Formats: sequence, structure tokens, C-alpha cells
Amino acid sequence: MTIEEVSNKLKEHGYKLLDTKYKNNKSPINIEKDGYKYFTPWNCICKTWKPKMWSISNPYSIENIKKYMKENNFNCELISEEYDYKEMKLKCKCGKIYSCGITHLIHDRQENCPKCSIKIVASKHMKNKYLDYIKIKNLKIIGNYSSCKNTIYCMDEDNYYLKFTLYNALNGSNIYDSLFDMNNIYVINNIKNYIKINNLNVELLTKKFNGHSSNIRLKCKECSNEYETNFYYFLSTNKIICNNCARIKSLKNRIKYDYDIFKEYGLEMIEKYNGHSKRIYCLNEDGYYVYCSPESLKNINDSSSTIFHSCNKYIIKNIKNFININGLECELLSKEYKSSKDKLVFKCSCGNTYYNTIYSLRNGISTLCKGCGKINVKSKMEDYVERYLNSIGIENYREKTFIDCRDKYLLPFDFYLPIHNICIECQGKQHYEPIDYFGGEKRLEYVKYHDKIKREYCKENGIELIEISYIDFNKGNIENIINNYIKK
Repeated sequence: MTIEEVSNKLKEHGYKLLDTKYKNNKSPINIEKDGYKYFTPWNCICKTWKPKMWSISNPYSIENIKKYMKENNFNCELISEEYDYKEMKLKCKCGKIYSCGITHLIHDRQENCPKCSIKIVASKHMKNKYLDYIKIKNLKIIGNYSSCKNTIYCMDEDNYYLKFTLYNALNGSNIYDSLFDMNNIYVINNIKNYIKINNLNVELLTKKFNGHSSNIRLKCKECSNEYETNFYYFLSTNKIICNNCARIKSLKNRIKYDYDIFKEYGLEMIEKYNGHSKRIYCLNEDGYYVYCSPESLKNINDSSSTIFHSCNKYIIKNIKNFININGLECELLSKEYKSSKDKLVFKCSCGNTYYNTIYSLRNGISTLCKGCGKINVKSKMEDYVERYLNSIGIENYREKTFIDCRDKYLLPFDFYLPIHNICIECQGKQHYEPIDYFGGEKRLEYVKYHDKIKREYCKENGIELIEISYIDFNKGNIENIINNYIKK
């Protein structure tokens, strides 16, 4: 590591590098944190990130001890100039010089000479010093106080019973570690108090607590059902209801989630909800009957897939709605629908009846009888192409399909020229931009997807593909386009 890397790593842990050079991870370095200085190898620092403030190997030990004593208001003065963990020379506030080991000095706080220590321990002032801690923490002692090293029970402001010694508390121990300690004689009271404070809708039935990893018995106030749960799991997740109520709650959440899915797709249920995967009939915002389930809506991300599907018992109504919404000059006479291959009976605006498929109707290929001659641009393009091909003697087949060119169904090409191995596609405006009449944005994506499949199929199978747009038709370029491919 470079000295910059060492310095940055130390900064992450609050240390400051005092050296300007770094040899290797075994060479001691000078560092500082919170005013305390350390001299220790890098590999030792990385193990715990807690180097020793004072040790034989730390040349700053005396300086660190003096700083620690000052910060913690020791009533004595360190006289020793060299570190000796067994014997440090100190000057008591009474002026007497005495010796003690570093452990007794720091951890036992032996800040007085033996004579003064006896007096202080025996004095009432020391007792008051410990009791001040109780007052500061707003604790109430349960029972009688005997000494700072004996276990006592106290109650805090939230009515929790705590078990600890004042001596340990003053030396940094967390008094709340005993809150749910199995050796705390008030642990059951504490658990009940926890339930009360957190407004948990359960009642504790357990009489004897066996530790964090044990089970406790509870009674659900929702259904009066009794159940057991791991205490640690109870604390960490607040398992406050029984499995029965949890299932009911989960079901309610699932129902709400499913209702939100219907709402997201603008659907109104006209049948009773029957589960996440069970299909029901709904009305969409355009008045179409949709046969779907929350699961199917999420899987295919499309609510319109069953509008004109044979599985939809309202398909006749949906076709009539399509005619009405798009202002088509025809009327559906058929009363039932079997499959997409079957033709339906329509009545043209001129009064003639004719047969047509849903595919032709939805794609605008044919919406009136042929006698009216009101066919769309795509049909005009196809008729024009067919007449031209026949006029120049080119063999051609309309609506040509290939067994391996398909989506859910075979995808027909408008024309196929077998001698030249060419397919021709006549593409109306609906191939390039969304048109409400043809189904808007969703229909455009659908058409483009099929166009892509056809292009890739022709490319993979060595078939020339001529795509003639409505713009080419309007400009009269169709013959030139076809001739350019045939002459290749």
C-alpha cells in the first residue's frame, strides 16, 4: 500500500497519520485519534482498529494516560515519566506519593492513596455519588440500596425493570442489556410492558421466560386464538397476530392488490372477484367486454387481448361496439361467433349483406360490400399491384403464407412471385403511425412487430422483400419499384 492509501484508510476510521513515510505493514507508524497518539504496525491496526492507548511499545503511553486522567477528572497526578504497567507513581490530592498498576488506576479508578481511599469508601459522600446516577437517569430503586457493587433493580420512566450494579453502570455498562434477560426476575413484566407501550394486539400467556431463543405463548385479541412464536422473531418483526389472522390479512391485501390491477388497466368488474388467477368479465373505458384475471393482466401487460377472442362470450357485443366507436358504415347481423376463420354476416350502408372476417374489419381491409367500391388505401394498393403484375405476365399468389413464418398464427404476405422468389407487402398508413380507427398505439406496435418478423424471415431464407408504402402509391411509384426488383 502507498502512504496515501494508508492515510485514507485511517481517515475512514477516524485516525490521522502523523508520518510522512510508510515502509511496509510490519513497520510501526505514528497515528492520532481524539488527541491520543499511537505507535503500532499497520497490520496490527487493521486487525481490530483499536490500538492500545498505553503499552510498553507505545512511546506516547505517559502522554495518553495524563490526557485520559484529565478528561475523566482524576483526583491525582501522574508523576512517572516512563511507562510501567505494574507500578505507576502518582501524587494524591493530599500530596502523598503512592504507586499502583495501570489496571487499578484506570479500570478501578484508584485515584487516591490508600489512606484517602479508605476514608472515601467509608464516607457518605461516595454513596451519594452513586445515587446521583440514579437521579440523573430518572430511575427508581426497587428495594434497599446496599453497595455500588451489589445488584439492584430499578424502574425507568417507561416502567421497565432494569437489573444492574451501579459500579458497572458508572463504568459504561448498558443498563438496558438486562431488559429481557432471563435472569431478570421482572422479565415477564417487561415483556407485558413492551406489548402495552407498542399497542400490540396480543396478550402474553407465558409465565416463565427462558431467553431470547425460546418461544413465548401469546393470545391474539383479534380472534382469541393462542399461538407460539420465537421471542427474538417477536421483537424483530413484531409478529403480533396469529397465523390465522395473518392469512386473512394477506388475503385482504391480495384482494386490494388485484382490485388495484383492474383499476390500473381502467377495468370495471361486472362479475364477482374469484381469485388472482380466475378470469372474470370486466368493462374497459371504451365499453369493450374483457375476459381477464389480475394474473393474466400482469403476465401479458395487455387488457385488450381477449376483446375479439373466441373465449369471450361477449364478442358479438364487442364487434358491434367496434363498429360504433369507429363510425363504420355497416351493421353486424350474425348472432354468434365460433372462430377467427369463420366469416360473419354484415349489412352494408347500401343495404346489401356481405361476409367478412374480424381480421378484415379490424384492419380496415374491408368494411363495406364490394359493390360500394369503398375500400381503403391498402386494398387499392393491392388491387393495383395485382393488375400490374398480371399485365406484365408475372406469376403471383395473394396472401401467401410460409409454415415457419408465424406469430401465434401464420403471417400472410400480400403477394409472392415464385419465379423471382420475391414477396411484396403493401403498407398503409397504419404501418407507420398510430390511427385510432385501426387500434391506436397498441395496434401500431402489433403491426410493427409482425412486419419485423416478416423482414427477418425473408432475410434468413434468401427471399427478396418489397415494402410499398402508401406514400409510394400516392406518388405513383409502384411500377418503378417493382420493375427495379424484377430486373435484378
